[in-house]
Amino acid sequence: MKRIKQWTSLLLLVMVTFHASAQETVRLNREEAREYAMQHNEKMKNAKLDVIIARKKIWETTAQGLPQVDAQVAYQNIFDVPTASFPTPVLNKTPNEDYPGVYNYELTYVENPIKLGTKQSTTIDITVSQLIFSGSYIVGLQASKLYKELTQEQKAKSELEVKADVSNTYYMILVLEENVKIMENTLENLEKTEYEISEMLNEGFVEDTDLDQVSLSIMNIENAIRTLKSQVEVSYELFKMQLGMDMETNLELTESLDAVVANLAAESLLEKEFQVQNNINYRLLEKQTEMQELDVKLKKSEFLPTISGFYRHQEKTQQADFDFFFPDIIGLNVQVPIFHSAARFSKVKQAKLNLEKTKNQKDQAVKGIRVDVKRAKVELADAVANYRNQQKNLNLSQKIYDKTLAKYKEGLATSMDLTQANNQLLQTQSGYYQSMLNMLKAKVNLNKKYNNL
Repeated sequence: MKRIKQWTSLLLLVMVTFHASAQETVRLNREEAREYAMQHNEKMKNAKLDVIIARKKIWETTAQGLPQVDAQVAYQNIFDVPTASFPTPVLNKTPNEDYPGVYNYELTYVENPIKLGTKQSTTIDITVSQLIFSGSYIVGLQASKLYKELTQEQKAKSELEVKADVSNTYYMILVLEENVKIMENTLENLEKTEYEISEMLNEGFVEDTDLDQVSLSIMNIENAIRTLKSQVEVSYELFKMQLGMDMETNLELTESLDAVVANLAAESLLEKEFQVQNNINYRLLEKQTEMQELDVKLKKSEFLPTISGFYRHQEKTQQADFDFFFPDIIGLNVQVPIFHSAARFSKVKQAKLNLEKTKNQKDQAVKGIRVDVKRAKVELADAVANYRNQQKNLNLSQKIYDKTLAKYKEGLATSMDLTQANNQLLQTQSGYYQSMLNMLKAKVNLNKKYNNL
């Protein structure tokens, strides 16, 4: 019984320890969150695997030009082994009865059957081959290396996209949480006002409708706070998914919204010169154009001969009496394309036309990239201007509300005036935080164009 209690206590201790570990809070600033996503996000994991696969593809292509060794073992059983008979002359010597010491000689022929095979035999064949020259192999090797570079660029694009998503969600959570704080502060002030109006109602200085107006505003704010908290909860779930983090992990953002806005540096970003060569989409287009150029080379290489050498060694466990068998052979294979009804010329022409199309698409895409950058700059500039206007509007709305509340307490404003001022303040707060979020997202979008995340 004592041992059972000890094991039970140990099990409970392990469960408590595991639970405490699972409930450990992870604290991340924006940069730490992005680095975490680089290691754990599923999209990034697949991008890294693609690079590894591309490296293996290079080795696969390279190995085709290295010595190849093949072995073959064949067993055969012949039911009836064929034979061939060849007459063999035999000189017979016999003594002459009439003349002692003299011999008679007679030439006869004896059948000597020769087997043309063996009942059972096993053949072991080892062949060593080496590619000496192949145009398609050379181009294929170049293409595999270029494919690796292309996957690396695609990995860089995935990094940009994941960092942008993580940054935008990080900002959204900060804005929502700050909005909740402001709403809760507003709710607290309204509850104080409700208490004061309730006291004034007891003294007969105000009417029931005045208290009802404030109570209605309180309920509206409580509903708004619940909605915002639900949005915060969903945003955290989205953020954990983007990070590649376990959904049960407690997560806390350590960076403040004020610090993020203070370090915006939008003006320097707007003045920064754009270099299209640094844009990830442009770099991908460059690699795709190079791939199309290699396709033209590949089609042209089909006109070139393919040369390979080989050495073959063969062993037989059983050998027939009459068998033309050569155990060691060395040779050279040369394959030369001569005539294929102009099919190869047509393939080269198609590849050149596709290359021309790719170049046209690239030129069009470059123009589109430049337009996107200009649009992103305009959006950031507009977002900054709108944020500053909303900031002024918020200060004015707060000022109007405070004055209206003071007048209401002095009997110089109605409850309707107070409700209108409060609604106006709430709308301005909502517009202010939305403009802040739009500004932060616009900065992320422009930085993404600059490949600067």
